[in-house]
Amino acid sequence: MSQKRKKALIIDDNKANRFVLEVVLKRLGFQTTTQKDGLAVVDTLKESFYDLVLLDISMPVLMGDELCAQIKKAISKDKLGVIFAYTAHALPADKEQFMAVGFDDLLIKPINLAALREKLQKFNLIV
Repeated sequence: MSQKRKKALIIDDNKANRFVLEVVLKRLGFQTTTQKDGLAVVDTLKESFYDLVLLDISMPVLMGDELCAQIKKAISKDKLGVIFAYTAHALPADKEQFMAVGFDDLLIKPINLAALREKLQKFNLIV
């Protein structure tokens, strides 16, 4: 019996970043969906469960930390997968701020495959 593929939602205003994450996550066995901004993300998450949400912090329309707070407010915990922030902001104070708004973990750009695998394993999203 085949195992159901996990679903990942990638939100980033940068097309190249979306593409890279999409390729990497597909290779790791995920079914992916991408969005270029946060405007429709809450609706998307209400319509379908995603095991993983990768959310860029610095976006022009709606910043990732603001969007994460909206997601956490609008969607119950049992209907929401893991949310990772990814950003170039790597200071400890930045991580504390991101975790405080509800992110489950943080990835630093450029995304390192080993770090991504480690975080996915930590949350039992891959073996």
